[in-house]
Amino acid sequence: GLFCRSVACDAGFLPEGRPWRATALILVITGTTQYPFERLLRPMDDWTRRFGVDVFAQIGSSPFEPRFMRFERFVERDTMLSLIDEAEIVVAQGGFGILRECLAAGKKVVAVPRYSHFGESSDNHQEQVVQALEDAKRVIAVYDISLLESALENARHFRPSGSDKSRIPS
Repeated sequence: GLFCRSVACDAGFLPEGRPWRATALILVITGTTQYPFERLLRPMDDWTRRFGVDVFAQIGSSPFEPRFMRFERFVERDTMLSLIDEAEIVVAQGGFGILRECLAAGKKVVAVPRYSHFGESSDNHQEQVVQALEDAKRVIAVYDISLLESALENARHFRPSGSDKSRIPS
């Protein structure tokens, strides 16, 4: 399993002094669209550099290549499901399909919708999906990327509503 196993790494320390678990795996999913999602990838790569947590990113067609996160552009569905299963926290674009998979697996999800005005999507439908799931207390939503770091900290202690089983239809 080249990506499916959490590996030991130096524990990063947050300003409050609480270490991230050394074997934490955070999975970043940008999806398979032709649109880039550098607005998410760049701050996640910087966060990875600062905290030393094991992060694997599926970066899609984004021209930016992370320096500190392990990454692949695309992964097969079975590999993605294994990565989701191994992850402590999933940071995902606001696509319905991937959010459904993560919630069905009972994962803590930080959902970041793509926006057309940033050239990340043809429309803003992901904002509606993320808003509905946030309202249901199923995900932590990040609409303003400057709040990503605090969302990651909140995700450590987040217990999604109905986390035992997803109520989103398959």
